Amino acid sequence: MAILKLAAPITGIRGTIGGTIYSANTAGPYARAWTPAKRANSELRSAQKNVFSWASEIWRTLSSANKDLWVAFAANVAQVQTNSLGESYYLSGHQWFVRCNSRLQLMGRAWISEAPVAGYPAQPAATYLVTTESGVGGTQKLVYASGQWTDWDFAMECAVTQGIGALVAREPWYFVCYDSAPGLTQTWTHIRLRLTLGYILAGNMYWARAYRQSSEGLRSLPAEINTAAV
Repeated sequence: MAILKLAAPITGIRGTIGGTIYSANTAGPYARAWTPAKRANSELRSAQKNVFSWASEIWRTLSSANKDLWVAFAANVAQVQTNSLGESYYLSGHQWFVRCNSRLQLMGRAWISEAPVAGYPAQPAATYLVTTESGVGGTQKLVYASGQWTDWDFAMECAVTQGIGALVAREPWYFVCYDSAPGLTQTWTHIRLRLTLGYILAGNMYWARAYRQSSEGLRSLPAEINTAAV
């Protein structure tokens, strides 16, 4: 899906032209190629789709008062989002309900019906990332100062670039670790990394973004780090 930036006098575009669908959501106008629906191709994708479905079902059962709390939370300036074009936008209360609870589900935590009341976790810091090729598919761990994730859940996404010459990571990024009880000074992340990005190969560059996550499903800005696999 591609984000669109429209120039005056065009204020919107919707419909299908030549196999491309044009539409808009709360993040702004976008275009995507038309494709027939496909069955989920992985256990993880199926689980995520189930979570989104459950969240929407539960949203419909919330009281009007609770829905209003989520709507007010979503409209607060603290919740402003930024797309890849640098433009600001807001999610809806329903979207925040789904986002927070899907994050809690991945950590194995109980869902919340009321909007978060605490603030976002502070941005953590990572010391170094160890990524090693081996006969079993490779290992990886993120190392950090003692206490960086005390009282917080741990979530990390990764990307890989071929060779070590890249100065920035390229899309796509994949979440490779969710841990509600991270280690005091390090967390191993290679199991899901291998499942999503394949076996670790020496000489490739691996990029990581590690987040603190609160008990209400809010995430900090990430600690960003990269390393060449050996």
